[in-house]
Amino acid sequence: MFRQRAQAAPRVDVTGELAALDMPVLYLQARHGRLIGPHAGRAVLRLARNARHAVIDASHFLFHLAPALAAAEISRLRDDARG
Repeated sequence: MFRQRAQAAPRVDVTGELAALDMPVLYLQARHGRLIGPHAGRAVLRLARNARHAVIDASHFLFHLAPALAAAEISRLRDDARG
């Protein structure tokens, strides 16, 4: 299943939906991830009106390998959105 998802990901295009979002967007980038390159984060920042980018010092599985850091970034976005 993992292989199928990894192969399908480059063929998915949701740029229109991303550009239409009217909510905060957080792109969590794994500093040592090899499945998705930094170009994906740059695209999100370019397309989404209210996007934030955070780099976490881990590999691709952020929520497994660095859950506290990922949660802290999510909390920071939530707190900023509340004002």
